Amino acid sequence: MNLYRPFISSFYSRFLGLFTQKITKLSAKIYLTEKTGLVEFETTIKFRPTNNNQTIHFLLSRDCKPFEINYLGLPLKFKTKPLRFLNNIQLLIIELPIKPSISLDLTLTFKYYCSQSQYISFNSESILIDNRGRLFPYTPEDGKYYSEVNLIIPQSLHIISGGKIIRKTLKHNGQHLTIGGDSSNLSFIMTPSLKTTETIGDITITLLYPRQYLNQARTLINLTKLIVQKYLDNYGNPNNLLINIAIIPGDFEIYFDGDNIIIPTSLLERIKEEGKNPKEREKLYFINLVHQLSKYWWNNLSLTHPDEIWLLNGVTKYSALLTIKDTYGDECFYQMIAKLQQNYVNSIGYRENISIIKSSYGLGRDWEINYPLNVLLIHTLNFLSNGKINQILQQIKQEQQLSWTKLITLINKKYDLDLKWLTDNFIKKHSKCSLELTKVEWEKSEFKGNFLEKNKGWKGPIEILLVYEDNETLYKWDGLTLIKTKEDIKKIIIDPNLYIPGNTSGVVYENNFLKEVSL
Repeated sequence: MNLYRPFISSFYSRFLGLFTQKITKLSAKIYLTEKTGLVEFETTIKFRPTNNNQTIHFLLSRDCKPFEINYLGLPLKFKTKPLRFLNNIQLLIIELPIKPSISLDLTLTFKYYCSQSQYISFNSESILIDNRGRLFPYTPEDGKYYSEVNLIIPQSLHIISGGKIIRKTLKHNGQHLTIGGDSSNLSFIMTPSLKTTETIGDITITLLYPRQYLNQARTLINLTKLIVQKYLDNYGNPNNLLINIAIIPGDFEIYFDGDNIIIPTSLLERIKEEGKNPKEREKLYFINLVHQLSKYWWNNLSLTHPDEIWLLNGVTKYSALLTIKDTYGDECFYQMIAKLQQNYVNSIGYRENISIIKSSYGLGRDWEINYPLNVLLIHTLNFLSNGKINQILQQIKQEQQLSWTKLITLINKKYDLDLKWLTDNFIKKHSKCSLELTKVEWEKSEFKGNFLEKNKGWKGPIEILLVYEDNETLYKWDGLTLIKTKEDIKKIIIDPNLYIPGNTSGVVYENNFLKEVSL
């Protein structure tokens, strides 16, 4: 980790002060030139200045090479500056010809080109424009605004995006399309595939797929409807009512570009090989889909500070896990939690005792060295809130604002808790819990143990499972009080459902061990 990253977080508010304008509209023309392998953009941005500074700033992908910025046809002086703390982003510094008025909108036109990269590519088979790479000028806190994009594509291609096609004409050189929507709908997938569309409530689901994957497409569209209904029941409508999925030839990881879910054919082939029967294959499709579909509900939440991108990721993934639990049961869910716990214990953050707040300094650049601690912390909160974390997430979704402080405050208030210890010991610090007991006594059918004394970082209750010959009893234990037992007890398991971060299997105390040994 770079030493300067803590300073990035501290001066971020001053960095935001560079951007003295509010974008109100974007329109763009995109030209695809196969001979040169370039994509040319002509993007016009309308904005309202917030002060009279003649120098204004925008952000843009480093993949984009600006060659002209003009105001009313007048070329403006500008320069670019790389930003070390924002991945693959450059700062555009523009000199206006006059001092702007805060009561009048200004319109600038940006002309630039991009070579093909991971965020933009086209060939004879498909075209990808992925705005995760920030291919249009923007500001860090620009919010949502209306956008309109004009494209010319071959007549043989279908297109999906988060926006709506508001104009379409066929000409000798292809389809001329105008797609409108808000500023979050600036990614596009164009491919020569078959197309199917379904609706569920207010939501339209569109799937593009190659002809040879017809059977898989049917399964995917049915599973998507199932998952969407579950999310509607829990969280209401997503931020975008258009859900788009495209099956694209290639070998890469399934991903969500902000508007569309892109599934590589290699994933479908792998599931075909790994799934021993249709039910197993369907389950694998479901698990892959739900993690991507979850992002439609959470991806556009506002973060109090961008350092907390880890929390947004944790909420997104944990809500997907809860949907898997609801569909495939507890066993599948806890198997996945156990796998996450093992991954966390193997992570760089765990091995090197790096707290999640430290790894997230610098706009969340290194938070993934602690992954999946962010998911496990939501699992912990689910336990501490008596399995009611979904109620808290519903409120977060309604308010569209997320921070760790807000999340903890909501839980404290709703369930009369004080979880400051969790923040102090598992966010600001890197606590490792030992599940050993400092004292175990087994007499007169009573189990005594002192868990809290051994684990200074853990100040909450824990689960303890008493296993008998014919049944089991699960307690939410304060770590101190006596627990009465029966004579036929076989073993006691501490934290069997792995709610404590770093617990990979629970600690088992067998009957004969407890009778003979005092820890």
